[in-house]
Amino acid sequence: MRLAGLADVSSRAPIEQIRRLFAGSDVARQRRETVFLFLLRGVGAAFAFFTQIAIARWAGADAFGIYAVAWTWIIVLGTLAQGGFGISMTRFIARYGERGREWRVWQTIGFAAFFVSGSSLCAALVGGLIVYSRGEGPISYRDVAFLIAMAAVPLYAFSELGKGVLRGLGDNAMAYAPGYLLRPALLFVLVALGAWGIGGTWGAGGTADVVALDPVFILTATFISLAVVALWQWVRIVRRKRQKLPTGAGPLRWHARHWLAVSLPMVMVDGHYLLVSYMDLLVLDLFVPAEDVARYFAAVKIIALVWFVPFAVSGIGARVLAKSFERRKGAEFEEAVRRFAHWSFWPTLGFAVLLSLFGEWALLAFGPGFDEGIWVLRLLALGLVVQAACGPVKFLMTMTSEQNASAVILIATAIANIGLNFTLIPLWGLEGAALATVVTQALACGLMVVQAKRKLGVWSFVGSFSRR
Repeated sequence: MRLAGLADVSSRAPIEQIRRLFAGSDVARQRRETVFLFLLRGVGAAFAFFTQIAIARWAGADAFGIYAVAWTWIIVLGTLAQGGFGISMTRFIARYGERGREWRVWQTIGFAAFFVSGSSLCAALVGGLIVYSRGEGPISYRDVAFLIAMAAVPLYAFSELGKGVLRGLGDNAMAYAPGYLLRPALLFVLVALGAWGIGGTWGAGGTADVVALDPVFILTATFISLAVVALWQWVRIVRRKRQKLPTGAGPLRWHARHWLAVSLPMVMVDGHYLLVSYMDLLVLDLFVPAEDVARYFAAVKIIALVWFVPFAVSGIGARVLAKSFERRKGAEFEEAVRRFAHWSFWPTLGFAVLLSLFGEWALLAFGPGFDEGIWVLRLLALGLVVQAACGPVKFLMTMTSEQNASAVILIATAIANIGLNFTLIPLWGLEGAALATVVTQALACGLMVVQAKRKLGVWSFVGSFSRR
């Protein structure tokens, strides 16, 4: 009987530990939210991964390469058009919410939407004019695809701004689920319809997975999926406003100068991420055929499967660090930095090792010849591990009024990234592009870790957390 009782207690112990892990305190709630985003981003990354495989299989390497470059321009222009508000909204909402100024939250959201609408439309117009004017003779399918991509820029910008707003409001499910689940699901359905005869025909290759699906159809499907996601998010935001905003509370004026002064330096956070993540693709498009761009893009999509770990941690960490900093509690702030660095690094390291060992199989899923990008995949995985080791250091800087120092670091490393890409890609091709990305990532994270220690007194690096 005694042994049976001990066995029963032993069997319950792990369950009780799990319950204590996820119940009660703010830390437990942060764990729950991080696990939720971890799973959401993981499922979304996997679904997006299989969607990209389907596009590569049904369109072929050449069309897939054109789509990759066009999608890259959507991301680059759409992100820059936000003017940093996609990040700063989390900080503004946390600050005004802690001070009980709900009306100021919604005034800031209104100004951000007004700013992004104007800047994204200008970016789309300029980009479209450049595409249209550079062509000689009849407009090509590639040019039409890029014109559709330019039209999608405002939709992407509003979707990313909506994500930042919903994240600041604490609605993490609606912040991330539309972009990471609904968008790839809808894109897959539309592309599948094209592959089965609506917009595409079976190619002459005779194989079941080769379809003459042109990039115009793929970019049209992308435009529709972005429109649905942006509409979904902003309907949710408007409903939250109607529920939360007190009638007649607060003066109706915009503090545009202050909001822009905080947000615009954060453009460099977005800009640096864009340059490090996508400058390689854009420069490759100048030096290598579309088929090689497709192989590189396939490696980038596989790395996105690992990126969901630091993404989930940073998604929760940004809001927590902003609120902790506002409360001026040094021990709580330092503990949060330490906790998020650990949560980011160790899972990322494990997944990166697995991808380095078995990445060739994943690359072959995109089609024959894609496994030639295995060393690209391994180098990009190394860069991701370096970033994860530094925890949410970029968000740490922007959430603690150190956005200007962060901008200086990111401007310098962004310039270095451009130089490295134009130097290494002509020498080593795809591997040179990946190496340029890794070096830039390590340089930026290292400098920001040192700056965070110097200004904030904390080490945002796994294993080093002393304030002294």
